[in-house]
Amino acid sequence: MEVLAWADIVKIAAGSGAVAAVFSVGLGWLKDIFQRKEDRDRGAQFDAIYLISRLEVLAAECASNYREFEKTWGQIQDSADDGDFSGGFEGCIKPEITIDSGSLSKIDLSIACRIAWLENDMSLARDAFYEIRAIHLNPDEAFESYADLVGYYGYIALLIARKLRDKYSLTSSRPNWRADENAVLLKACSKRTKKLFKIHS
Repeated sequence: MEVLAWADIVKIAAGSGAVAAVFSVGLGWLKDIFQRKEDRDRGAQFDAIYLISRLEVLAAECASNYREFEKTWGQIQDSADDGDFSGGFEGCIKPEITIDSGSLSKIDLSIACRIAWLENDMSLARDAFYEIRAIHLNPDEAFESYADLVGYYGYIALLIARKLRDKYSLTSSRPNWRADENAVLLKACSKRTKKLFKIHS
């Protein structure tokens, strides 16, 4: 009986050691999984911060270029004789955006697609605009409508930046720097652009 009792004790001890080892390995495995997820999430947040800054700068530049267009366009209309634009007025300038493609790899896939395709969408919209202009718009309307298209581009960039802020819970306590005014201006441009494409498409 005593021999059996000791044998049982040895089995129990061996068994509990095996269970403890399995538990320890499993715990380490879970810890590694959570650590990797935390690292990915943190990396995505840092990439989102970078992308938000680029998109918000783009939106601000679109708003600034639109305001500059309005100012210059008003002066031209006041002084032009019978629509003579021989001064070489180019209209509203569309800002360019440069984004490191590596910064898209960790963020939400649907938002990454929106950012990656932003420039393509603008190119397609510009081509469609030229077709509409050739058929439906006089020179004055063409300048104004293209300026709206630049504003629309900025508004889409602003919406994507907001999605990133919401997705990754990123807030900012920095000064507003006319951001609200820019948003209102760009939204109005977006509405007019959508109306133009809906009417003439």
